[in-house]
Amino acid sequence: MNTLATASFPKLADKVCLAVAEQEIERRKLSLDDLERETGMRDTHKWGSDASRRKRGAILAEFKRRVMDDVTILAKYELK
Repeated sequence: MNTLATASFPKLADKVCLAVAEQEIERRKLSLDDLERETGMRDTHKWGSDASRRKRGAILAEFKRRVMDDVTILAKYELK
């Protein structure tokens, strides 16, 4: 009996490395609004200020962490 043909293999993990997460995010050309909506974080600082740049960086970093944990959250965004 060939057990390989009848074996049930586990589903592949939805986790990805940072490089793959960054590539998939870049392919979708997401806006800051998309990232804010997904993370629940908001940039309320004056646009162009150092605080605003830091906040946007933190929002992007949080979104990358979320994509690394579950890449399927990008499925709702079209490739551009």
